[in-house]
Amino acid sequence: MRGHAPRLSPTASLNHLADCQGASLRHFLPILLCACTLFEPPADDAGLGRAEPVAHLVGCWASVGPEGDRWAVAYASPAPGILLGTTRHLRPDGTVSEERERFEVDQDGVFGVVSELDGVRRDRFVLDEQRSTTQQAVFTRAGEAWPAWLRYGREDQALHLELGGQGRIVRMELGEVDCE
Repeated sequence: MRGHAPRLSPTASLNHLADCQGASLRHFLPILLCACTLFEPPADDAGLGRAEPVAHLVGCWASVGPEGDRWAVAYASPAPGILLGTTRHLRPDGTVSEERERFEVDQDGVFGVVSELDGVRRDRFVLDEQRSTTQQAVFTRAGEAWPAWLRYGREDQALHLELGGQGRIVRMELGEVDCE
């Protein structure tokens, strides 16, 4: 995940990426759709506006690293004010890791993201409204742990992800792909 990974053609598909381990997208998307059923929409339906800072993420994205590792990413909005994401790190011999993200407003009215890596819940990051724009959402967390911030940016047909803190930044570029 270090440096820039090669961009995939916009006509590439997640099925092609999943084929590196013998699975098809029919195996990948149910994970995201199933995650939709695990969470109830917020009682106070805030509408699409609450998830607007990450609206540019919706869709399917992919990247291939220099050593052939592949990342397949999908974001969908199952209910107003919520965005769910799934990232799979793949190698020819199988899945290396799987991360699920949930972007939403918490009980205190703060928009943020919580992720789960291989079934382990991770810290919550909150939207940094001063550093965010319509094409870039920046999230930060309290404490000393790395990463201290996440940036999700979109430029044309590419999604740029950055994790940073403590003088270190990891960047990844993903190309937009068909979700089928």
